[in-house]
Amino acid sequence: GMRQGLHPVQQRIASLHGSQCGFCTPGIVMALYTLLRQHPDATPTFIEENMDGNLCRCTGYRPILDAAKSLCCKAGGSSGSCACKTPATGESQKDTSEDRVRDLPSCVEDMSSRSLSEPIFPPELQLSAAA
Repeated sequence: GMRQGLHPVQQRIASLHGSQCGFCTPGIVMALYTLLRQHPDATPTFIEENMDGNLCRCTGYRPILDAAKSLCCKAGGSSGSCACKTPATGESQKDTSEDRVRDLPSCVEDMSSRSLSEPIFPPELQLSAAA
């Protein structure tokens, strides 16, 4: 929850300026989180195609898509390795989205440094097979 800070998906969107008015942000965060959970090997193209139904009138989508793509395993800024599992390194000479991504901690580093666990659906709300 918020007591532990933002989830890495939320942090990426915030760090890469993917939210302005905030109206669409919860839906985009949930869609991106679910997409990455269901498809951990998603490519940037796959992410862009599957985020298609989320509407944002403020950002023009580029910062949202940059944040989303930075979390996929085949993100260009991570030399083809998983951006979530690879520590961020490198000096930036110009302020581009890719440079900002390199300056962010990996998702694994971020979650472990704050003792975060993956959010789960509350077991007491799940339907049983017998019902």
